[in-house]
Amino acid sequence: MQTQEQTDIMTQEVIEGLKAQPKYILSKYFYDDKGSELFTQIMHMPEYYLTDSELNIFKRYSRQIVNSLLVDSRPVNLVELGAGDGLKTRLLVQALMNQGVAFSYVPVDISEEAIVQLQSKFKKEFPGLEIDGKIKDYEAGLGDLQHDSSSQNVVLFLGSTIGNFERKEAVDFLQMINQKLKKDDILLIGFDLVKDPDIILKAYNDKQGITRRFNLNLLERFNRELGADFDISNFRHYPLYDPLSKAAKSFLLSEKDQDVFFEALDETIHFDKWEFIFTEISRKFDLPTVNRLSKDAGFSVYRNFANEAHYFIDSLWKKLE
Repeated sequence: MQTQEQTDIMTQEVIEGLKAQPKYILSKYFYDDKGSELFTQIMHMPEYYLTDSELNIFKRYSRQIVNSLLVDSRPVNLVELGAGDGLKTRLLVQALMNQGVAFSYVPVDISEEAIVQLQSKFKKEFPGLEIDGKIKDYEAGLGDLQHDSSSQNVVLFLGSTIGNFERKEAVDFLQMINQKLKKDDILLIGFDLVKDPDIILKAYNDKQGITRRFNLNLLERFNRELGADFDISNFRHYPLYDPLSKAAKSFLLSEKDQDVFFEALDETIHFDKWEFIFTEISRKFDLPTVNRLSKDAGFSVYRNFANEAHYFIDSLWKKLE
């Protein structure tokens, strides 16, 4: 459940985006409880290669990842931003436990339901695991980093979530993480690599229509939480992939001239026929771009771990200073 302050911020940002030209909605608003549940379904779709690709990395390289992130014998403070259902992280947790590493696990997610379920599952699967879930956004979750020299911070930012940021936003976000870390702390970050455009597009436009429901849930959420009166049947999920900018993008298209009333602000927003709302970007990367991004954010790439098909990498970065 959101606080009143969070609802007020959402109201302001949503109205601001829908009054802009072109219209947009910040992608962080995908992830209410229903949106998080739908995204978990997306992760298990056959077309959504990202999950299986990253899972393949953790199955193949968990031991090597653990060996790479251990700078010395200090305990590890493992903080995961956007933990979700912990499907991939459980393999890393198991590897840490198998190697006798002293560590605590702090999963961070804005969905209360996701954190409750994750903690329950991990406590049953890993008796004795020190786990402290946080219902917070990314920046607030980084407040749980250890600032003394007695432990090493390892931040997980998996699933190619960094691709949801425009270039400057990505650099700003990664610099923010860098500033909260100590020298030699670790960031393990996922990147979806450039590949056949048809493979990419299918991941955002599956036959079952789960990505369609995920996109439209934004409007349903605003109906539930902001008293809006969106008629969902008047909007169409519209994804595309642009190989020039290496970005998959998602839109909601208004299929008719219509007005939507927001009770929370006593305000009406007009939509022209075929006007779009930009809802999400998912940028794809090549290795030179990953290297430049790490340098611009104040990190050094220590090692990249790729899945067998080379669709995806998890890149292990160390803070330089």
